[in-house]
Amino acid sequence: MCGLAGTATFDSALPPSAVAIAERMGRTLFLRGPDGAGSWGDDQVALSHQRLAILDTSDAGAQPMISASGRYVIVFNGEIYNFHELSAELTGTGWHPTTTSDTEVLLAAVERWGLDAALRRFDGMFAFALYDRTDKVVSLVRDRFGEKPLVYATRGSRLWFASEVRALEVADLPSLTISRTAVADYFRYGYVPGTQTIYHDVWRVAPASIVSFNLAGGVRNPGSPTIRHYWEVPGPPAATASKHPTGNAREGDRDEQLYDLLSGSARNRLVSDRPLGAFLSGGIDSSLTCALAAEHTSGALKTFTMGWDEAEYDESVQAMAVARMLGSNHTDVRLDRTDAATAAASLGNLMDEPHADYSQIGVLLVAQSARRDVIVALSGDGGDEMFAGYNRHAWLPRVTRMRNRIPQRARGPLARGLRAAAPAVATATRPLPVARRPRLVADKLNKLANAIGSADASSAYEDVIALNHAVGRPRSLPMAVVTAMGSSNESVALWGLRAADLHGYLPDDVLAKVDRSTMAVSLESRTPFLSADIAEYAMHLQAGDLIANGRGKQPLRRLLARLLPDADFTQPKTGFGVPIASLLRNELLDLLDSSIAEFRRQAPPAELAGIGWEGLRDRLVAGDDGSAPQLWMLVAFELWVSRLSGFPGWEIADPRSGTPRPAV
Repeated sequence: MCGLAGTATFDSALPPSAVAIAERMGRTLFLRGPDGAGSWGDDQVALSHQRLAILDTSDAGAQPMISASGRYVIVFNGEIYNFHELSAELTGTGWHPTTTSDTEVLLAAVERWGLDAALRRFDGMFAFALYDRTDKVVSLVRDRFGEKPLVYATRGSRLWFASEVRALEVADLPSLTISRTAVADYFRYGYVPGTQTIYHDVWRVAPASIVSFNLAGGVRNPGSPTIRHYWEVPGPPAATASKHPTGNAREGDRDEQLYDLLSGSARNRLVSDRPLGAFLSGGIDSSLTCALAAEHTSGALKTFTMGWDEAEYDESVQAMAVARMLGSNHTDVRLDRTDAATAAASLGNLMDEPHADYSQIGVLLVAQSARRDVIVALSGDGGDEMFAGYNRHAWLPRVTRMRNRIPQRARGPLARGLRAAAPAVATATRPLPVARRPRLVADKLNKLANAIGSADASSAYEDVIALNHAVGRPRSLPMAVVTAMGSSNESVALWGLRAADLHGYLPDDVLAKVDRSTMAVSLESRTPFLSADIAEYAMHLQAGDLIANGRGKQPLRRLLARLLPDADFTQPKTGFGVPIASLLRNELLDLLDSSIAEFRRQAPPAELAGIGWEGLRDRLVAGDDGSAPQLWMLVAFELWVSRLSGFPGWEIADPRSGTPRPAV
């Protein structure tokens, strides 16, 4: 895992300082690659690289790396998991590797098959910048699911790109201002969605896409990229199961096929020249990941979990039970509220953009502990999105159908009534024992209200995942996904929800959180679920294959019952969650109050100033946990702002600025 940065010009030559600028950008990414640094430049391109050495840790694997013919130069962040198979195929054509690095295989594959065809062969997570010295083209490429980040900006005749926005902050960009549009979208979702970033006219490369810039003279629109996608989310499923190969097979045969796919993916992600382990939260996805990894590990797999004294958030008992069954070398990271509060207050330096998924506090703390023993850690991310693991996958299609039977004039009052009742219901359930207490009941009632009050199925989805659905804009999703969510066919509608998660929520929230939290401690996270073959399998499954009795991930549950027959996975999981409401009421209350005051002082735009932060704060202090996610969103934003040398002010993103807005 690494960090990359660079700059290029559409004119005849870069300034003499270009390589030094690229190196300065790279140094901001030191934690992504503390094992070495390198740079390269010519008249039009300057590249820098920070290396976290995982494969071929010798100097032979260092970057920037030049292809055997000298045509291509690359700075690469990530892993090509099937590089051994690709290397064998390329060797059969007469190619002779000089390293054991997957970067060299990547370059050879591009030279042999071309960029697009090579990408379709890769099983990996990656972001890279590839310079074609013959055609004078810089291509910025991101993996299928968006596991690794890559951003870019153009100003006049210059291009800049990097793994994180923070690298652009130290580049020689003539202007870098916060986008009011992006901030409003952040306060809708708790993260900046899509291809925009927090800065005006700084863009994110979309998952499974290639953003290419032609540096050759005479280009009509210098700085205007060519954007193409090399992979799409599979599906939707056929109306009848028999039209798809997985649907023709018996359930047992389908499960065996899934086992083979997941086992092979886990095996490929265990290839490492550095110590490796796995996160074990005690839930279905991480337990299955660890069970499959243990089958391919000689000796005991190292596993890591996080334990709390507060039973509602403590998954360590279940995780330790799974670890005993697997015979893993298990570390239980015991945390207290002081640890969590300290980590929370440090997040401004961790995130290159504001991000309000508070489970990143737990991910950061367990990653810090794991980094003492390993350099690579497997995780179970992606299982929920592909195999219908979120509650909304089970109930939102039903609620949508129910809403369609409610008269239009009654939907608004019913939604308002549910929102008004949420705090009282939460208060009434608080005295119940933890085992019987519904988790986040106020939050769930508010989501139900949003779904009932929405205009259509896609709006219901947007309002359910939004923290503040009254601000910002609904994200841009492919029309096929929007159409599917409104389908009367339950399987097609469920595919639409899962595809929407894969297009937005997974890369923009979940994977961004994991990437930044693990990279902050120079730990590489790998995800066996995120494989094109597994996506092809999962996204063609029917609703009945995935959900039974209101519980999703049925194929994964059956595999776990086979691999860990004595384990109990009926308890709800939190995924390294933290008691954010209680922390904000106590240890972080001063930080919350100062964040509200600072936000008001900054004179935010009207739509954000109109959010009743003080009222939400008072409700929280009075015991209403439902307001905690919104309040943490404000705190996370102010923590991010606090790391800037001076608040740049609020900039309206102007579509007439001349810089194209790439489509998702």
